Order: sequence, then structure tokens, then C-alpha cells
Amino acid sequence: MRLYYSKPQLTLLRVMRITRCLCLRQIRTLLRLAYSITDPAASSIIRQLIHSGDVYLDRSTDCLLLPDRQHDPLIIAAVDIALALATTDDIPHFLPAEPPYLLLACYVRRAIQLGVIAIPKTEETLKCIEMDQLVQQARKQERNLLPVLLLTDESQIPQICTQFPCFLAFPDQSGRLTILKNKTSEAIQNEPEHEKLDGAST
Repeated sequence: MRLYYSKPQLTLLRVMRITRCLCLRQIRTLLRLAYSITDPAASSIIRQLIHSGDVYLDRSTDCLLLPDRQHDPLIIAAVDIALALATTDDIPHFLPAEPPYLLLACYVRRAIQLGVIAIPKTEETLKCIEMDQLVQQARKQERNLLPVLLLTDESQIPQICTQFPCFLAFPDQSGRLTILKNKTSEAIQNEPEHEKLDGAST
């Protein structure tokens, strides 16, 4: 067990305790945004945590896991969404999430809270209702909630109809994640077709 951790290592461990898994590319991106750390330096930080036994490297997926070795592809996709919305001066601060949220993160400078909700097939209507209720609750609490619905695939888009605007995320045929504005929202149903969120494809 290491007796001393650098600030970047403590940050990484804190995030890992919330997400329970992260891809190496995500870790490098997070450390670069938070501390301007180069990829070689990030690799050194990762190696030290692996040697200490705090985390485990799953070489088959290139993901860092906690010692219980739980790997969740949905969490990986949700973290990609959070990082895609990051800027150099406004990075995501990950928060403990309770259902129906898959992942929560806040962006302090823009004063927004990201809420990612996974939408399994056949549960589109129920999850859309839940999302609208969460947005209503957030508005009453004067929180600026940015909901993102994580779909299994693009074929679910016609089934998504929400009262409030949101974003949709789904993997394309190559597995690349795409984030789009949801134009099936009642509030913006007269706008043009889907638009890509700048810089959001991963």
C-alpha cells in the first residue's frame, strides 16, 4: 500500500470510486484536462496505482478497474459523454449517482449538472417520463440539469419523446459514440432534424 499519493493520483482514485471503471484513454484525457499532464506522465501515474494494488488493469479491454474488477460498458460510454462535454477550463466533477441516473457530473464554470440515463429497448416511454420528472424537480431546486439519454442503438430514436429538451447518445456501427440533440422533444419538435453537439463524438 502506498503511503503517499500525488494530487492527480488522489483525483483518479476519487473518480474511480464513483465510476468503478475507466478506460486508459479516458484517464489520460481526464488528467490532461485537470492537470495538463502528458500521456507518458499519466501512464506513470497509472502504473504506480496498479503496483500499489489500488486498481487493476484489464488488458483485454484496456480499462482500469477497482480490485473487485467490475467492468460496465455503459459506465464507460457515460464517462465518454462527460468528457466530450468538457472544456479546458470546465472539466466534469463526478458525483455519486442513484437510479435512474447512470452517471452524474457537474461543470462548475457553466453551472450545469450532467445526468446520463441508460435507455434499454422497450423502456423508452417509461424512461422519458422519468427524465421529464427529474428535469421538473431540478428546475424547482434551481439546478441546471442537462439530461443525456444513452440508447442501445440509433433505432430507438423514434421512440424517444420528452417534454423537455435533452441529448441522445448511441454507438454507431463501428462502436463510436455519437451525441445528438433530441428533436422529438415536445418543446422543440418544430426545429430541423438532429444536429451533432460540437466535439461530442468520441
